[in-house]
Amino acid sequence: MWFEERSWSNLKMSSMLVEEWRDLWSIKIDMIVASLAYVFATTNFLSLPRLILQNGGLAFVSAYGASLLVCVLPIIVMEFSVGQLAGRSPVQALYNMCPLFKGVGIAQIILSLFILAHMTRYLAWLMLYLFHLFWAILAGRPGLPWLHCKNFPELQTLPCEEAGSVMNFTHFSTTKLNTISTQSSLVQFMTMLDQPSSNIAEAGHLQYYILASMGAVWLLVFLATCFGVRWLGKVVHFTFIMPVVLLCLLLVRALTLQGLPEILMKFYEITDWQRMADYLVNFS
Repeated sequence: MWFEERSWSNLKMSSMLVEEWRDLWSIKIDMIVASLAYVFATTNFLSLPRLILQNGGLAFVSAYGASLLVCVLPIIVMEFSVGQLAGRSPVQALYNMCPLFKGVGIAQIILSLFILAHMTRYLAWLMLYLFHLFWAILAGRPGLPWLHCKNFPELQTLPCEEAGSVMNFTHFSTTKLNTISTQSSLVQFMTMLDQPSSNIAEAGHLQYYILASMGAVWLLVFLATCFGVRWLGKVVHFTFIMPVVLLCLLLVRALTLQGLPEILMKFYEITDWQRMADYLVNFS
């Protein structure tokens, strides 16, 4: 196929029996940035705040940092060392080291597929957000479907309830006035577009928006990788550096908000150091 000619190198055996690979990193900085993107991908940190709050606060941060230094970092160094030395796929590289390790390479590829399938969901949400944002701008409708549901009646599958809206209703036994809807925009987004099932036993309905956005994400991943590492090294400069810069800007903005010392003190007070002895924290 056309992309195989651009991606896979034609081996040329020299007189010294050294393989000259045409498809190598153009400069070292490309490999370094791609490695940093592999380790510090922004999708790896999306669930980290929830895990910190659910598992003891600073206690989980301490256990998380220790696990990174003791377990994760040595494994990553070993993977990069084997990859740079062998210059092969995981299956072939580990098989050349020891034929018994061939299954380890296959397991790594299968695990990578499962991780990618999970991580692309976050990117699919981002593409859905961008799609509805530009759609609302081009259509001249103010707001977003999960924040201003009255402006998007064709997307409503549940009763319209805008965040921050004031409702007056009377019951035969109780009366509540000026009830403010405090449901977060993320919850409304999940309810309206993602529509998760109540439990894992229920398959639910096919979500065409999610399916289309995930298909678009996989297509972009394919286009970014099919031309080889020379093209990938250029793409990763944008896909990694830009989100990191935006996250740093959000961090600076959060640090300049009022009430930061009180929040940090509250975060320290809710820390449960006894959770470090809980084995479930390590599994998280």
